[in-house]
Amino acid sequence: MKKLFDFVPTHLLFFFVLGILCQYHFKGLFSINFLFVSVVLLGGVFFFLRRFVLGFGVAFFFLGLLSIAIRTSPKKEAVPIESRLSAPLVLKVIDRLKSTADQDRFRAKIIFQGGQDANSMLLLTIAMDSLCSSVHHGDLLACHGEIKEIRGPLNPYAFNFKSYMESKQISHQLFLKKGHWILLDENKYNLKRMAHQFRSNLLRILSKNIADKEVLSITEAMLLGERSHISKMQQQAFADAGVVHILAVSGLHVGVLLLFLNFLLKPLELLPKGRLWKTAVLFSALWSYAFLAGLSPSIVRAVTMFSFLSVGLVFRHKNPVERTLVSSALLLLLFNPFYLFDLGFQMSYTAVFSIVFIQPIFARLWKPKYRILNYFWQLTTVSLAAQLGLLPISLYYFHQFPGLFLLANLGVIPLLGLVLAFGFLLLFLGAIHFLPPWICELYSFLIVSLNSFVSWVAAQEAFVFDEISFSRGKLLFSLLLLTAFFAFLKSKTFLKLAVFLLCISLLQGVFIFEKIKTSSRSELIVFQQHKESSLLLVNRGKGVLHTTNSKRISKLAQNYLRETGVELLQTKDSIPQLFRFGSLSFLLIDRLGIYQIQDFQQQCVWLQNSPNINLERMIGLLHPKQIVADGSNFPYKIKKWQATCLQKEVSFHATPISGAFVWRPPTLLASPMPRY
Repeated sequence: MKKLFDFVPTHLLFFFVLGILCQYHFKGLFSINFLFVSVVLLGGVFFFLRRFVLGFGVAFFFLGLLSIAIRTSPKKEAVPIESRLSAPLVLKVIDRLKSTADQDRFRAKIIFQGGQDANSMLLLTIAMDSLCSSVHHGDLLACHGEIKEIRGPLNPYAFNFKSYMESKQISHQLFLKKGHWILLDENKYNLKRMAHQFRSNLLRILSKNIADKEVLSITEAMLLGERSHISKMQQQAFADAGVVHILAVSGLHVGVLLLFLNFLLKPLELLPKGRLWKTAVLFSALWSYAFLAGLSPSIVRAVTMFSFLSVGLVFRHKNPVERTLVSSALLLLLFNPFYLFDLGFQMSYTAVFSIVFIQPIFARLWKPKYRILNYFWQLTTVSLAAQLGLLPISLYYFHQFPGLFLLANLGVIPLLGLVLAFGFLLLFLGAIHFLPPWICELYSFLIVSLNSFVSWVAAQEAFVFDEISFSRGKLLFSLLLLTAFFAFLKSKTFLKLAVFLLCISLLQGVFIFEKIKTSSRSELIVFQQHKESSLLLVNRGKGVLHTTNSKRISKLAQNYLRETGVELLQTKDSIPQLFRFGSLSFLLIDRLGIYQIQDFQQQCVWLQNSPNINLERMIGLLHPKQIVADGSNFPYKIKKWQATCLQKEVSFHATPISGAFVWRPPTLLASPMPRY
């Protein structure tokens, strides 16, 4: 560990990451010109003082700030993107994103808009039709459509697609139907285009030779990164077993390929300049596989990392893995600093770092005499180390912990080596159009065995712990705690023990703070649901859910309860027409249109199921402070009510437009539950 901190790129990576995080979370903190001058001036001052490492570190900190600022600053363009714009556009397809069964999605650049040059990124969604197959990387499209800003989540703690796309430098989207676009030019010499076409040909060959659809979908996911055909049930089974990572082409697959090739090419080292030849062959093989997998960002990152590692393996450098990780991470982030916010990047590097630093500690606990026992013990320690390192990240993103992950990995990893070896052979023979049926049958048997074992592990539901609340604060201090703990185990000093105990205290503080925050939470939430209505009343961390359809609200309620830690006391299949929450009374007006309630003045009115009422007359009679219309109402009525409220100067909240309605009482409620 100490040698790694003596490695200069480690310091540069730390300062660069710190700069990226500061600029990303405090957007607009510094101007681009200021950052550029700071990189030059501060770096120059420290160079003059002969503090070279510190000078480089400070320069890389401001370089991290600058790298995010350049990519997120508003670009000077003749015609800016607006939320309501309908004009002729010329787009260049940059990259293919994950698509669905009826839509293809791309990252595209606007190069011509409204008769003038432009330079802005957007999310392009094209409806599937007979022409859709002709859209590839580098193509130019002419279209006429409405560019819209990507909306944030309409319900509390729902998946924030807007934030997710912002991490990919995209803030707007365009949906094109059949006949709304034409292909202007094909860039047939685009490398990604050629890789994707080659990958598509391989997928067609595999589909012709593998009859079992389940085997085919797992094969496409594991070998070529095509996950659109794999069922949700299959994905959930692999997730519950704790081995979902094998369904994505990532560092695991590239690492297995590198170890396999490194073993096969060992005789090359006996030749003159054999190590150079071996390195060249390893490089070629790794990047050829990346080409076969379509040059997706995840596979490019993994191949870059293991390309560095191959040099260390061949030339037997000291600490090749640690230095490889640091050097490759720094190179990738210099190329694209937004990789830092990519889940695949975070999990790949965390897993490998955990294996490098934690696995040797476990391995020293027992040294079996027999080779077979030693093999399984090494496999166990690797799985434990990787899972421990990834545990905080998995809890934060996926909110579940597979209790049988160790058993699953012990069964899957040895079998995975055979599956990938035969899989790579399958791809090679498919590429040269020589694929014997017996190889396909043997490979299918391996996949069926793998899938059966995973399904059996996933079926042990008592060992799958899900819906775990895990905040960003818990994530940060859990990672610090794990780092401090294993650093102390590696070399037991008083300072490391003190840091470890401090991390425990800080993590306990986070748990206590969040518990106090939950116990003081009181709020009313009208969720946004299409053609349904749902109400959640929370008082001092205890909640009661009212809904017209308990099955459809379950996911929305689960998100809220998991993220806030609120305890749900009961669920009711009806919503009261008149109830009081804190200092405010709520009147529900449904399709019957009954609202003539005595002593109901200047309160809140909730419109549900498109009631046939004269809103002006109702406002004149009840004088409500607030009117809420949820997703059960017709859109045209919501627009009409919105105009009326604007004219009458009454606050109006439409959940299909503004998202869920949330109201918090100014003080804590005295009674355990609200009055009805």
